[in-house]
Amino acid sequence: MAQDDQQARTFLRNAIAKHQDALITTTTALVRIPSPNPPGHTAHVADAAIKLLQSIPHAHVSRHETAPGLVSVVARIPSGRPGKRLVFNGHLDTYPLCEDLHWTVPPTGGVHKDGKIYGRGVCDMKGGIAASITAARMLAEHRDLWRGEIVITLAGDEENMGSLGTKWLLDNVEEAKGDAVICGDVGSARVVRFGEKGFVWIAVEAEGVAAHGAHVHKGVNAVRHLRKALDAVESLEGTVVDGPRDVGEAIDAAAIVSESLSGEVMRGRNVIFACRWVFRRMTS
Repeated sequence: MAQDDQQARTFLRNAIAKHQDALITTTTALVRIPSPNPPGHTAHVADAAIKLLQSIPHAHVSRHETAPGLVSVVARIPSGRPGKRLVFNGHLDTYPLCEDLHWTVPPTGGVHKDGKIYGRGVCDMKGGIAASITAARMLAEHRDLWRGEIVITLAGDEENMGSLGTKWLLDNVEEAKGDAVICGDVGSARVVRFGEKGFVWIAVEAEGVAAHGAHVHKGVNAVRHLRKALDAVESLEGTVVDGPRDVGEAIDAAAIVSESLSGEVMRGRNVIFACRWVFRRMTS
């Protein structure tokens, strides 16, 4: 069995090399379709992804519009034999184009230069989507090498916290849930991050009393109260989360192909907070 596995791995590596040009072409095509979020209109790039997925043998593709113009895509590829489900997850939207940043190349041009592709979303994460589609195509062409099924979930909403993207798919599309998931987000073939951290929003509000600059002693500076609260919130960053033992061991085992601090990040707790301070008009 070990020898058969090694032969399969060698075969797949050779197949991947043959799909190199297709990977570049797919990435470029996706980058050339703008999908900034906000405003979060992903219908056009979703339709392009659907065409690519529909050309994969045995793929069952569905389109999900979770808000006007905000579209997610799911593709299921069965092996024809019972087994586990592997999900390739990604997001179709990108950070806003920010044309005012004086791009040296068109942000949606998909420019090839110095052996690289330039444009908004190449790394985050249309290149990752292209890799997932390419991998699915290759595996669909060689279903005899694996069992179970492959699912690709392309979320239309991620940059705006993902409530209408991956979360919506998990809540509403059964095949979006799997036994394992690979997300080709920002990174490289040399960096694999294992694990997933959640997030918590903390809203901090401080109230004060406004005063004239010549009579500051009559006022109450809300910012001072706010600073104390923010210091307390920031102290939570070092909180260690006691996760399942097998998960911790797997994170440690993945350290050789991960970033140096990845394990600490996955075990820690990062806090994102929104702050607001309110000044009351001083009354005489």
